Amino acid sequence: MAFPEITLVRHGETEWSLSGRHTGRSDIPLTAKGEEAARGLAARLEGVQASAVWTSPSQRARNTCSLAGFGANAVIKDDLAEWDYGAYEGVTTKEILKTRPGWQLFRDGCPNGETAADTGARADRIIAELRALNAPVLIFSSSHFLRVLAARWLGLPPEDGAKFVLDTASVSVRFAGGALGTLLMSDTAVSPFNWDTAAGQALYFPHQPENSYHLAGTKAALSIPCMDVWRHETEAGHWQHPLVRQHITLDGSRAYENQLNHFVDVIEGKAEPLISARDGAMTLATVLAIARAGRENRTVAVSEMLA
Repeated sequence: MAFPEITLVRHGETEWSLSGRHTGRSDIPLTAKGEEAARGLAARLEGVQASAVWTSPSQRARNTCSLAGFGANAVIKDDLAEWDYGAYEGVTTKEILKTRPGWQLFRDGCPNGETAADTGARADRIIAELRALNAPVLIFSSSHFLRVLAARWLGLPPEDGAKFVLDTASVSVRFAGGALGTLLMSDTAVSPFNWDTAAGQALYFPHQPENSYHLAGTKAALSIPCMDVWRHETEAGHWQHPLVRQHITLDGSRAYENQLNHFVDVIEGKAEPLISARDGAMTLATVLAIARAGRENRTVAVSEMLA
């Protein structure tokens, strides 16, 4: 059996995707940010050798395809349309759960819309066409359908599309002193490894005492926010020697409250700022550099954003 290489691309941002509203057959256009992201795909897909380009009939998918530079050769495939959400079209998951507690799209489907099996049947027809073509194909569609397509491509039931996510990102940062950092981000992964739940600082999140940051150097490592320091007992220690852990006890105050109180003191002239305007500008420049690196698929120096 032939296994051609298939590249899946989710459409750019729309007003409904931004607000979390289920967008199936409603033809919602891309936002300006969505159009910008679509244009940025051109560089990321530059090396893709596709014998065919297929797109969902929705304008959000077609325009993403065109702005990425593949519109001229694109073929519209009706079976690539997003999941038909029926009565849940335009409704957020939070709103659905108010009237139907425990509802899960991939398990329960949508009233007057599609079930996972229905969407899976369309995915199977696409896969049959891919097998027959037996060549690399670039596909533009929407999140839930692409997750079902990925599951069926792997021989899994369509309900297992729930196990795939399309929003996870990683960022690698190299500091001026030579240190390297890796940041992993996802809004769909189930884990306690994020600051708001791990630190117990935000009252509207349950406290899960785990670490969300790990800093490691040649002398020691620090886990945050549990504040454990790991080091060798002596300076001569190496990887065959056991590590010892030292816990740093904090005063128990809340970081958010401390920040706000300090901000008020600075405004009232009672305290000096802990960071400068330049520090703030460098933070913004770092965020912009990360965004450009994602769009252009290359390493971007923070200094580029300051020019």
